[in-house]
Amino acid sequence: MTRGAALPVHPFPARMAPDLALERLPPARPGGVVLDPMMGSGTIPVLAALNGLRGVGFDSDPLAVLIARTTGRRLHARGFIRAAEGVAEWARATGHRRFHHNDRETQDFIDYWFDEDTQRCLGALARHICVATPAFRGPLWCAFSRLIITKDAGASRARDVSHSRPHRVRDGASFNPIERFVDAAEAVARRHAAISVTRPRAAALRLQRGDARALPVESDSIDAVITSPPYLQAIDYLRGHRLSLVWMGHTIASLRSLRTDSIGSETGSTIYADNADVLARAASRSLDSRGLRIVSRYINDFSLVIDEIARVVRPRGQMTLVVADATVRGIPVHVGEIVDGLATSRGMTCVERIERPIAVGSRYLPPPTDGANALDKRMRVEQCLTYSVSRRRAPTASRRASSASVRSRPLQ
Repeated sequence: MTRGAALPVHPFPARMAPDLALERLPPARPGGVVLDPMMGSGTIPVLAALNGLRGVGFDSDPLAVLIARTTGRRLHARGFIRAAEGVAEWARATGHRRFHHNDRETQDFIDYWFDEDTQRCLGALARHICVATPAFRGPLWCAFSRLIITKDAGASRARDVSHSRPHRVRDGASFNPIERFVDAAEAVARRHAAISVTRPRAAALRLQRGDARALPVESDSIDAVITSPPYLQAIDYLRGHRLSLVWMGHTIASLRSLRTDSIGSETGSTIYADNADVLARAASRSLDSRGLRIVSRYINDFSLVIDEIARVVRPRGQMTLVVADATVRGIPVHVGEIVDGLATSRGMTCVERIERPIAVGSRYLPPPTDGANALDKRMRVEQCLTYSVSRRRAPTASRRASSASVRSRPLQ
């Protein structure tokens, strides 16, 4: 197993450092299970499965799940590249056809970010990926998405898409995506091989879409939870990812609904009564009403996540969270205090607390700057907090109702 040296098969903002994950994996044993309920690109469950454990991961972002599955599953490199060459060849033959999405709002979005020639090319690639061999379809979509989710040159009119901060900077694409498609596939294959020369058996790795506030996992079935929750107000993953997802069958309306409901979104709410003390510990009284509602929503959502973790982890299991503090409307918010307040109120005991600087030169998001940027000021240190899970406190009526509401909502 390559420990931390391999590059990901696809760009992903704020992915967890592999060395941090490896240090906290429990010893391999028959039946040992590690869960990441907000897995992003899948670093934790894939590393767990590669190190003799069962890895389980969920994420609500469709592109995150696609990347994680491509990373964690076996890939026949030669067959994959041949499939990519076939898609490119078919796309060249049909790339003259005008692209049209049957949803008007989604087409308007595509018209804003992609010129007409690029739409024809991407549409042709997408059509042929849809009918490719199922075993290669996910990796082919990863290669396709790599053409769009870039920092600078890309198939869209934007830059900083990989940082989830796309802004339009040019009239057309930087290159012809059909001619770059096989190169993108080769990059996926190289990076897949660099992570490990082998892959775990299919039964050792479960990666799927799911909501951390309502996990489809049996109670008392997990040995350890390791996760890095979404940053409060710092990263809007779907803001960039939707530039790829609209080519994979998703509409702007469905992605908007998913963004609004995501943990860490700026949609506000009032604080649950039993979370009021956590809000007082984490946020200054000088925070305005809008800021209070944003932080309250984050705490409420996170309380549901902690409830679910407490439910699924076996007694004497562990929970490790990697978090960073935030600034909301100019006021510091102590996310570590949020985690600690919610965890201890559920009978968890903190057994390790580590702070380490986020190296400016290696941060994936925010991008490196001269240090004067507001994002630089609030995200210089990450905290790694580990808790022993010994007993549960039953959720209050308000949190039970919220959890039931989450369970009843289908993922778009």
